[in-house]
Amino acid sequence: MKKKPKPRPNFIHGISDFARLHLGIEDKLRRLSVTPRNRKKLSDDAVQNLHLRARAYLPAGNLRARTCLAEWILSGFMAEGLPRDDDYFHLTLVPSGFAYRANSHGRLDIAGLIASGSIAMEGLDYLAAIDVGAYVSLRGEAAGRRETWHSPHVHAIVWSASEDYMEGLEHGLNIATEPFLPGLLPVHFRRLSYEVCQKRLLYAFKFPLHEYQAWPMLSPKDADQKQPPLLWKQKPKPIRPGTAAGIANHLAEFSLDQITFAGGQGRHILDAALRDARDEMSSAERHRMKAIYGPQRNKERQ
Repeated sequence: MKKKPKPRPNFIHGISDFARLHLGIEDKLRRLSVTPRNRKKLSDDAVQNLHLRARAYLPAGNLRARTCLAEWILSGFMAEGLPRDDDYFHLTLVPSGFAYRANSHGRLDIAGLIASGSIAMEGLDYLAAIDVGAYVSLRGEAAGRRETWHSPHVHAIVWSASEDYMEGLEHGLNIATEPFLPGLLPVHFRRLSYEVCQKRLLYAFKFPLHEYQAWPMLSPKDADQKQPPLLWKQKPKPIRPGTAAGIANHLAEFSLDQITFAGGQGRHILDAALRDARDEMSSAERHRMKAIYGPQRNKERQ
């Protein structure tokens, strides 16, 4: 009898093989946390390794895991009881120096992006996540030839701040930050109502949904003298499977607790959401693996 092939890992819609190998790791962590005797038997490296394995349930390139986390963050945000008539903002930061060619060996500088975002939003209440924008068929002085570039950036939902403060923050950061492409603002924000803010939370923490087509705005004088373009324009379009797979591959080595951060009131919302999302994903993975391999193992025993 021909054996059923094992399911292939899918880093966008499924869960990685690394996570399948460490089912039940959260249960072991809970036992360690309440039994100091067991904790003493393990070195610090071993305990850290267990935490790293637990992260496998929330890979950053996994659409299902990111959607799960976004829903838990939204639930925690709504349960916080924040005033509906307050001002809420969606802030986007594109720090300079972090873009890289998609076909190169460049990697995401997560620590640098988080440091830039944390410094810019110091003293504010916010929930933030690192996103990756794909600029396809990029041509001109910025790229040299037609190719795809990845531009990591930060999406943040900010509250407990005035619109005047956000305008000053945007103006100051745009002066101090070099744009990825000339003419594209590296920092911009949008004022939101409480209801729209809930939708933007899901947008900020989801998997990238768009790729971008960018082109230079050349004047006749620039074209004649072959000068580098002074202004660029961009247009979003639905992301293609190949572009999504490329972004997922670059995110595969990170977990969601590594590419998300928060400040002020947002910290405990994010911590609780990460814990609840990890529990939900690990439970769903156990049931899925039982449904796939359970009947087959029973037949082999008979």
